Amino acid sequence: MEWFVIRYLSSRLSLSSNIEKCLRFFGLGEFELEEIIEPLEKQFSSVSFYYEAKFPEVILTLESKCDTDNTLDLIIENIRHHVKPKSLYHIGNENLVQVIGQQLQTRGYTISTAESCTAGYLANLLGKEPGSSKHFLGSVIAYDNSIKRKILHVDEHLLKTFGAVSKEVAEQMAQNVQQLMNTTFGIGISGIAGPSGGNEDKPVGTVHLAITDGKQILHKQRIFSFERQRFIEYVSWYALFLLKNNFLS
Repeated sequence: MEWFVIRYLSSRLSLSSNIEKCLRFFGLGEFELEEIIEPLEKQFSSVSFYYEAKFPEVILTLESKCDTDNTLDLIIENIRHHVKPKSLYHIGNENLVQVIGQQLQTRGYTISTAESCTAGYLANLLGKEPGSSKHFLGSVIAYDNSIKRKILHVDEHLLKTFGAVSKEVAEQMAQNVQQLMNTTFGIGISGIAGPSGGNEDKPVGTVHLAITDGKQILHKQRIFSFERQRFIEYVSWYALFLLKNNFLS
């Protein structure tokens, strides 16, 4: 709220038109970004830096009254050099879900999801945007293993041998939902959102995520130490982040 009021008053009191660029980050904490930005704020005193932590992303808005010497572009290149690779995922007002939707529609691609621990949250992100029916075909919420077997046709042997939270099961979820719905991409997610259900080998926060385009398959295993709801939100965004960087770049 404070961030919004400061920007609103600044825009109202300014007599000249400002040049503004909105940088959107995923996988980078607010404090990490502040450490990178602090010396730049001193170096480029004519530019205003506005932060907004909007989980699971961080938004940085740069505002300059005059950009004739491409000051904002110099700052952005400096930031790119210091942040984690690809964590600056977009420059503009669109968030990650909207960026993905635009890229899918522009290329005529479609997507489907098979979700366990995220319980349909990724499908909700994809489906709530206007016009999403052009690229988002559907989802299977396979929370119970019986649904994984009966609807997604996950091999019983894989479930018994590796467990539902495993590379093998997540990959088959992605492959089978992609084939079932005949989409360009299929995403499979299986994990332990908590607060219970973990063990020494697979602690709470473990997630296996797989994405396929029918030709190749990408798998990632991660442990995210968030409370349950934030875990669900972060994993869903992480799936889209991987899709963008590995299949839509």
